[in-house]
Amino acid sequence: MPEDSRAIFGYRSDKETNKYQGWIPDSLAEVDEFIAKNPNTFNLPESWFQLVMTDKIAKAVIGDIGVHFFGAEHLQVELGCTIKKEFQQQGYAKEGLKTVIAALFRQYHKHRIMASVAPENKASMQRPSVLRSRPLKNYKVSGHVFSDSPRHSSRYPLYPL
Repeated sequence: MPEDSRAIFGYRSDKETNKYQGWIPDSLAEVDEFIAKNPNTFNLPESWFQLVMTDKIAKAVIGDIGVHFFGAEHLQVELGCTIKKEFQQQGYAKEGLKTVIAALFRQYHKHRIMASVAPENKASMQRPSVLRSRPLKNYKVSGHVFSDSPRHSSRYPLYPL
């Protein structure tokens, strides 16, 4: 939907707010290309799937959750979350992630779900503790799905809530 593309571009193109993200689009066309590349089916092996988050009252796109399905046995998932600046620190990430985590464990029978967070992102580093998690290890991601520049992240295992 064109309005979704504009909304996603609006919060994803904010370079300061998204400085820890691997993908910051430069144009609306780049967002459209990204949406077109998103698989049509959820839970495909070795794929990323983006779920948009909407505010129930405003009925507007306020963020997204990236779901990376990986592993030889197709039982592992990595999550990432982006929230529009004016909706941050209001519980939207927690609510969205809890919903996705519950579905991944209960409906999709995943065995391991992890959140990837840039250690410099202090606000997001607090999020895993709210989601009943602890640091697994620091790791370096080379050739991130959205960027060719390596970055360091902390990986947190997440548990059913």
